[in-house]
Amino acid sequence: MAKVIKRGQPVALIKPLGTVVSCSTFHESDESVSDQEQRVVESPEVLEKFVADYKMKINPNLTKQQRLQMLQLLYDYRDVFARDLMEMKRYQNFQLDLETISNRKYYRRQYKLSEVDENEIERQIQEMLQADVIHPANDCYYNSPVFLVQKRDGSKRLVQDLRGINDLIVPKIVLLPIINEIIDHVMQTKPKFWNSFDMKSGQGQGH
Repeated sequence: MAKVIKRGQPVALIKPLGTVVSCSTFHESDESVSDQEQRVVESPEVLEKFVADYKMKINPNLTKQQRLQMLQLLYDYRDVFARDLMEMKRYQNFQLDLETISNRKYYRRQYKLSEVDENEIERQIQEMLQADVIHPANDCYYNSPVFLVQKRDGSKRLVQDLRGINDLIVPKIVLLPIINEIIDHVMQTKPKFWNSFDMKSGQGQGH
């Protein structure tokens, strides 16, 4: 598919080798073997069970063949879907280096919470520890309060107020695409189908 590049839009970023975190050897693909031959095609029963287990909603207007193709595609990449924290995988080969403006520390006392919220926060923290997406700190030099936000499904999401700590960090300038330009580009391609994904939560590491 052709890609329309707008005037002034960056297409690449050149960095010195010293900033490369990790790399892997590039291997030419074997064009003699098609993707269809490499891929294991599952039975409709296995695919339907998979989509039911993951509670995916598939467009009911798809034909039977289109539905099977969609389910097979989702099944082939099932390792990128997670139903809970334990199924999430933390990328082991990268940590974000955060540069601070000064050596000043930040400590803010925890907000007052109800006993119910305290128990729920503790449960979620233990869940994240078990899933290895967070780890205990050895000091409290950068302490920020946490609280819960009610979600539409009735559950509660753990949120940390990092505004004070963010003020101590040197901003990293990242050129993000403008949502209106993305929508305009998508509409120009006249798509027949739309997909939406519920991103449960984002976890990151920094040091």
